[in-house]
Amino acid sequence: MTVNDWQLISTPQERAGGGYPNRQFAVPRGKGVGGSSLINCMLYVRGNKKDYDQWADNGATGWSWNGVYSYFLKAENNTDPEIANNGYHSTGGFLTVSTPPQTNALKEAFVAAAPEVGYEHRDINGEKQTGK
Repeated sequence: MTVNDWQLISTPQERAGGGYPNRQFAVPRGKGVGGSSLINCMLYVRGNKKDYDQWADNGATGWSWNGVYSYFLKAENNTDPEIANNGYHSTGGFLTVSTPPQTNALKEAFVAAAPEVGYEHRDINGEKQTGK
């Protein structure tokens, strides 16, 4: 949570939050113009290469993917040893990026089932973001 987050806590839940005290959990909500888009649900997503290239094609000089990619790497301090130095991430920047330590059985089952229908588990900031 940050100063840009209202730091809201849910009301006690009957069917969710079983692992949290009093079945209450944080509900990230942005404080500022743009509301919760300000904190992007606490996810670090760079955006799609094609969008940056389209900006450059439309006249935004220096905003192609190749023009901005090195700045993403300079800014990032990835703490996940499995991906921190895979060529799509870096360490030492001012923006700490980490993989959430908590998981749950439903999420794990969903991720494990995806390959059965042809989907790969992809790093949203890696080589490919979408598709099969």
